Amino acid sequence: MPSGYYAVKQMQENAVLSEYLDQTNLPENNSAWENAKILSEKLRSEFEVDESKFHTLKMSDRPFLRESSTTLLDIKEGQCGEGTRVLVNLLNKAGYDATRISLYDNKLNSSHTLVSLRVNDEEYLIDSINTQEVMNTFLNTNQINSKSFSVVKYDDDVTVRNASLNELYKKDALASNIDDTVEARFYKRFKYYSYEAVPYTKLFSVVGMDVRIMNFERPSRFTSSLAEKPYLILSLFWAILATSIVFTIGVIFWLYAFFQKRKNA
Repeated sequence: MPSGYYAVKQMQENAVLSEYLDQTNLPENNSAWENAKILSEKLRSEFEVDESKFHTLKMSDRPFLRESSTTLLDIKEGQCGEGTRVLVNLLNKAGYDATRISLYDNKLNSSHTLVSLRVNDEEYLIDSINTQEVMNTFLNTNQINSKSFSVVKYDDDVTVRNASLNELYKKDALASNIDDTVEARFYKRFKYYSYEAVPYTKLFSVVGMDVRIMNFERPSRFTSSLAEKPYLILSLFWAILATSIVFTIGVIFWLYAFFQKRKNA
C-alpha cells in the first residue's frame, strides 16, 4: 500500500537525520540556541545556494509538499526554504521545539524564511542558509524573536489599537534616523513575520486565490514537525483514504444486507 511505502521512506529519513546529528556531535553542555547555530552554520557551509549552479533542484518545478530532508541532504542544493526544512527537522529530532517562520517586507512580499526555536517559553530566530554574511552574523549575535517585528494587531478597543499603531510609527521613525547599521537595514527590510507550518496561503493559491494570510500564533510542536515531513503527510493521507474507502464499502454492504433482509422478511 502507498501508506506503508511512505511510512518506510519516513523511517529512512529519520535515520538520515539521526546520522547527521551523530556526525555533528553537538556539545551536551551547550544551550539550545548555541547548538542550533552550529547546525545552521554546518548547513550553510555544505549547501549550494546559487540557483544558477543547481544540478538537481528546480525551484520553479517543486512539488506541492516540497522536497524531503533526505533528498535535500543528498543533493545539498536549496535556498532559505529548503535550509529551513532541514534545520527544523534536525532540531526537532534533537529534542528541541522548532518551527518555520517567514519574514516579510512592508508590501507583504516574502523576503526570508528561517527557524523559530522555543526554549522554556523563550523564542530565538535561527538563520537559514542563504543570507548575506553580515545579516547572518547579526542574527547569530542578537537573540531576536517575533516580538522584534512591527506587527499591528487589530483590537476592538480604540485605545489599544491606537497604542499599537503609535508603537509601529515610533519603530519606523527610529529606524529611519539610525545610521546605516546592520540592525537598521535588517528592520527596514523585514517588517512582519508569519509562522508557516500551516500553509493557508499556499492552499488558497492552489485554487487560484491570491491571498496572503499571516499567522501570528505559533503552531504546536506536532504541527510544526508534521509540516516538514512530506513522507509522513503522504503516509497519513493514504492511510486515511484507504480507511475511508474500506469504511464506505462496509457501510454499503451493511445497508445492502439490511434492506435485503427487510425485503425478504
